[in-house]
Amino acid sequence: MTSTLRALTLDLWGTILWSREPEAKVERRMELVLQTLHRAGHVYDRPVIEAAWRTSVREADRWFRHSLQDLGPRGRWELFGRHLGVDPSMLPLQELMALYEQLTINFPPNLMPAVKEVVGELSQSYALGLICNSGFAPGSTLRQVLAHHGLLDVFQVLTFSDEFGRLKPDPAIFHHTLQQLGVAARQAAHVGDLEELDVEGAHAAGLRAARYDYFEGYVDGRRKPPSQAEVVFRDWREFPALLDRLAGAAE
Repeated sequence: MTSTLRALTLDLWGTILWSREPEAKVERRMELVLQTLHRAGHVYDRPVIEAAWRTSVREADRWFRHSLQDLGPRGRWELFGRHLGVDPSMLPLQELMALYEQLTINFPPNLMPAVKEVVGELSQSYALGLICNSGFAPGSTLRQVLAHHGLLDVFQVLTFSDEFGRLKPDPAIFHHTLQQLGVAARQAAHVGDLEELDVEGAHAAGLRAARYDYFEGYVDGRRKPPSQAEVVFRDWREFPALLDRLAGAAE
């Protein structure tokens, strides 16, 4: 392998961890949210809760894509409260955050196929960093998920947006991770599943990019745009054979 590639940074959701939640987890979360709100004196029917949840998630995504600033799990729950018509100061925020975190630990997301074995091998030759847009689950919880799967220690640096304060595709989150790794952007490549966040974000920060396309060009039944990544792969077992091409892309 050519020596110009010294480090790899990896996305988490949809690249290492399966991003689609099991129905049992979704059902349990809605049930616990209802119970927690009822105990605090906020009585709503489930359809109202579900509608507020969906609307707040969409609004948060629009805000984050515009500002690239992560408000953290608390900010997301506060937005959820506003869509319920409840002042965030009246919400049991600590309880809501704790139940979501505990559910993530009790129902840990599955790994993408073959990722554990391949990433373990990569850690023998490259400095590895993780760059994650956290969502409702904070970095402290996601570290426990990685530990559950035996992957926590393969990364030298873990950057979670709720802790760093900025989100992909902001170049700052890539540069921060590379600074911690002690590697220049021209010596690194980023691996992720989303064109805008992972491929365009990596290129804007000066890294090469590899897109993991497990769903073969589709997401939620819709065709993805063609990728500008230097390499595209659909099976983690294919990735090691592409490293020479990825490393040589900048030469």
